[in-house]
Parts: sequence; structure tokens; C-alpha cells
Amino acid sequence: MALVAMIPLALTTGQPLEATLVRTVFGHGLCNLTFVPIMKLFATGHHGPWQGAGTVPLSRKLMMLFALQAAATATVFAQDSLPLLFLPMLPIVAIAFMGDSRHTALSLLLLAAIGGGATLGGSGPVSLIDANVGERMQFLQFYLWMMVLTIVPIASQQRRNLRLVRQLAQSEARYRLLADHSSDIIAHTDLAGRVLFVSPSIKRIGGYEPRTIQGRNILDVINPDDHASVTRGSIEAAGAGHSSRFEYRARTRSGDWRWFESVCRGVTGADGKIDSLVSIVRDVSERRAREDKLAIAAMTDSLTQLPNRRAFRAAAKRLLEQLDGAPASLAVIDIDHFKAINDRHGHDVGDEVLVAFAGAARRMVRRQDTLARIGGEEFAILLPGLDVESAVRACDRLRAAIAKTPILTAAGCVTMTVSGGVVALDSDGLDAALR
Repeated sequence: MALVAMIPLALTTGQPLEATLVRTVFGHGLCNLTFVPIMKLFATGHHGPWQGAGTVPLSRKLMMLFALQAAATATVFAQDSLPLLFLPMLPIVAIAFMGDSRHTALSLLLLAAIGGGATLGGSGPVSLIDANVGERMQFLQFYLWMMVLTIVPIASQQRRNLRLVRQLAQSEARYRLLADHSSDIIAHTDLAGRVLFVSPSIKRIGGYEPRTIQGRNILDVINPDDHASVTRGSIEAAGAGHSSRFEYRARTRSGDWRWFESVCRGVTGADGKIDSLVSIVRDVSERRAREDKLAIAAMTDSLTQLPNRRAFRAAAKRLLEQLDGAPASLAVIDIDHFKAINDRHGHDVGDEVLVAFAGAARRMVRRQDTLARIGGEEFAILLPGLDVESAVRACDRLRAAIAKTPILTAAGCVTMTVSGGVVALDSDGLDAALR
């Protein structure tokens, strides 16, 4: 295109072809470098947020800025005594920040129109150059190109900033929607445990107003016995880069202790390091209560409600771990002729006899003793703190009391006797003692 325009221009001006070619190519290049970015600003522009019904004052500010730019540009190019070409930049930069891409493009075109018209008319700071009109216009093109190089990056960055602001607002709206309507508690804490945010659901679940929890350390409402597990789970979430799950007891506003489960994950800050934690907190008290009931049922004899063999072995293991040289004894007691009772009166009566023995024995053993049913009619007692001699005396009192206790059953009054043995419980273990 520059080659096509060069020939008539050279013939018209009488300039050499080489000089005309250089000026033509240079002029077309500057024109492209200047106006292509401006056209791109038009193409990528969008309606700015100020065009809403509630933001009229901001539109007026833009109109004032355009008027200020037009006045400044006209003033600069109306005189040719001072090189004031920098003055129009101030309102143009302001328009780039307050407007969108199209407003920025309009401000640059306004500068080009006023400056170009004045320069062609022989006025303005460009006329200070000792050159012909063509060379002055090329200088003006160079000036406009430098202005574009300065303003377009500002407009592009502002466009990215506006996009990020919209995305952030949308993300915040979604997060707020989830937090306000979640059935679980959403909590955001720093690495020291200070609550930065807690969702409104904490009032329904824990009775607390969110503002009374924010700013406090989360450990303030957690059972001291569970501080270690909560701290360990938080450290795992902060250091491992994945979620950690842990359970703990926390106090509600009414003072009750309830079980909660947290799924915790670290939040990465601007420096790429985890600087806070976000947690989804759920009340699991009902589930824990069911689990506790099932655990108790698994360790309890369904007929006598005494600990079963499994629970007895666990209790013996704990006792052996705590002995530290102190005496302890094991007693095993059988109901005499229990098969004959079943054969004569039936198994229902046999069950009543077992329940009666369990009740009588439970009343006679000490609080620290463990009475359990370990077989059909076989019972065992752990006697911590008693040597064999003392344990024999205690068990003999139980034997005598059982023999004197009549049992009223559906078949009438039934009596029973028991027999047993006592052995020291020591480092040889429970199995050796039972043998």
C-alpha cells in the first residue's frame, strides 16, 4: 500500500523517490501501530458498570473528563510557543481508569483529531519543528504512537482488573449463598486457630451468634481432652496439602458437650504458602451415641447385663498394664448343678437363676472389681489390690450369701450354691491365670 501511495506523492511534491519511500513506509507503519490498537480497544470494549441506573454520577464524571481532555488538547494545539504535548495525557489516563476500552479509544481518537487538524493547519507545538507539513505530521504520528504505547497497557490492565472484580464478586456471591444456606458449619481460621469467619448455621447448631465466635480461638469451645487431636488434625491439613478429618467434643451455647466432625483443608495465600484453614463442621452426636450403644452392646452379656468374655479380657489387659507390683487376683465361679436346674425346671428358670446370681454378685463386689459372665454358668471376677488370701475371703462371703438367698421363679422357690477358685493375677497373664 505504501508503494502504491509513494508514486503520486513523489510526483506531487517533487521529492526524490527514496526519501518519499522512507516517509511513506514510516508514516504507514506509525499509522498501523497507532490506530490498530485503538480499533482493538473498540472491538474488545464492553459496557462499563457505570451505565446502570444507579450510577449516573460516574457517567457525568466521564463527560467532564472528556470535556477536560478536549479543552486541554485544544489549548495545547492552539499555541505554538510552548511544548505542552504532555498535558492531554493526564485526562486520558483518568479516562482509562474510570471508563472502559471504548472510552479510552475515543479519548485517543479525540487527541488525534484535534492534534491532526491543528498540525495540518500549521498551529500547535509540532509547528516548533523546522520541517515541512509532511514531516510534522509524521512527528505527530510518532507522538500519538507513544501515547498509545502508554495508555493501551493501562486500559488493558484496567479491563483485566474489572474482569477479576466481577469474577471475585460472583465467587463471593456463590460462597455467601453456600455459607448462608449450608446445613453444616463453614469456618475459616488462621493457623493459630483464630476464627476469621463462621457461617450463620452455627446459631442453629451451636446456639452461638457468628459475631461472638469470630475473633476467638476455636479451642475456647473445644473440650480440653480433645485439644491434642484437633491440633494434630489442623497441622496435618496445613502441612500435607490435603483434607484431614477428625472428631472432637465442643460446648454449645447452652453448655452441653456435643460431638462434632471437621473436614479441614489448608488455604493457599498469595505467596503460595498455606496461611489459613477452611473447615466443614458437622454435628455427629447422634451417630456417636449409636456407636457407643453398639460398642456397649458388643461388650455386654445380653441376659445378665454383665460384661461378657470380650469385655472381661479387655479389663484384665488394662489391669495388668497398671499393676506395677501391686497385688491382684482372679476368681472364677460356677453355679453348682446348673444342668440339673435346667433339666428339672426348664431353661427359662435357668435363665432366672443366672440373672439372680448376677444381681446378688454385683451387689457384693467392690466398685473397682470387674464381674463378668465368661461362659454358660461360669463367672469371673477381677479383684485389683487383693492378694489370694484376701480374695478367697471375699469370694467365700459371696458364696455364703448366694447359698442363703432363695430365688423366686415361675417354678417356685429355687436355691443354688456356687463353687470357685482364686489365683494371683501377675505378669504371666490372664490365660495362665485361667488355666
